[in-house]
Amino acid sequence: MVFFDDERLLHTPVMLDEVTSFIKPGKDDIIVDATIGAGGHSREILKMIGTGGLLIGIDKDAEILKIASKNLSKISKSFKLYHADYVDLNAILDELKISRVNGILLDLGVSSMQLNSEERGFSFIKEGPLDMRMDRSKGITAEDLLKRLPEKEMAEIFWRYGEERRSRSISKAISREKRKGGGIKTTTQLAKIIERAVY
Repeated sequence: MVFFDDERLLHTPVMLDEVTSFIKPGKDDIIVDATIGAGGHSREILKMIGTGGLLIGIDKDAEILKIASKNLSKISKSFKLYHADYVDLNAILDELKISRVNGILLDLGVSSMQLNSEERGFSFIKEGPLDMRMDRSKGITAEDLLKRLPEKEMAEIFWRYGEERRSRSISKAISREKRKGGGIKTTTQLAKIIERAVY
């Protein structure tokens, strides 16, 4: 299955000038993009560090790393990509025998490319599987989580992590739907259950 269509492979990075002026990548620098995504910021950074520099890109999403590799290869070969979490940065630098870098970029927002992809299961507007994982090779899907969680735990998660005031109503509605059988399998199915619970 295609993860992203071709027109979105080269999305425009947000605040590119601000990011590069703050990091100030120079010729032959070692720069880490710890949330590289499709490589929007890193394309410009690669141009600035030249062939003597090194860009280290990290992302939890293996699928987006393939796109980053394709995008960055058009600029230079002076990069290494890692399917990892940015918390693994020290281990990656140790592996590369690098003790010092010149700059680190962390874009901690959620990728609009992932949010807009039906297959990833983040959108409640477009029909998609109830997945919601940044790294589809690890962890439990939202569908499986909803199957396993008791009503009270669901409400606690919605309240604590989503700051949802109607967390109890939503978890009750989901539990009711689970008892009917068949499960909750799609984003739009979940959206309709939530909508009925809160309106």
